[in-house]
Amino acid sequence: MSEEIKVIFTEPQVLVVFPGSALPDGTAVPPGGSTGQVLVKRSGTDYATAWADQAAASGPVIYLTAGEALGGHRAVSASPEGFAIYADKDSDPMVAGITTGAVDEGSVATIQTSSEMHSSSWSFIPGQPVYLGTDGLLTQVPPASGSLVVLGAATGPTSLLINIEQPIIL
Repeated sequence: MSEEIKVIFTEPQVLVVFPGSALPDGTAVPPGGSTGQVLVKRSGTDYATAWADQAAASGPVIYLTAGEALGGHRAVSASPEGFAIYADKDSDPMVAGITTGAVDEGSVATIQTSSEMHSSSWSFIPGQPVYLGTDGLLTQVPPASGSLVVLGAATGPTSLLINIEQPIIL
């Protein structure tokens, strides 16, 4: 039999969807997708799904639809609507994680939440903390105003051990 069976995990149940069959709301599995892609939630709305590239991350990830164009290796938070937006030390210091790559607005962002991450664009001082700056930028300069958010510690010039701490209002 050449048909594929799609399995969708929802808590606390597993929904098995056969090719051509409908989801409980009458919609079908979204068309498209390619080898290696996974079906992810686009929002908190039931059955709001989209195809996304499987995470090229070295640790746990979450998937959120980008509420704006996002650069790679930048800190993001979840907007009240559930979209990924840049975290900011001055206005939105609740960090969900760090993007694994750049995405356009409306696309699904892969966001790493812990473990080690690497980027050739970084030039960190190993052993020093990494903080949240403005517009999702990572910095090793502690902020003088806004909120102090430790994102983790540099393990090398191009690597970060993500360990996001709660914001401290300055």
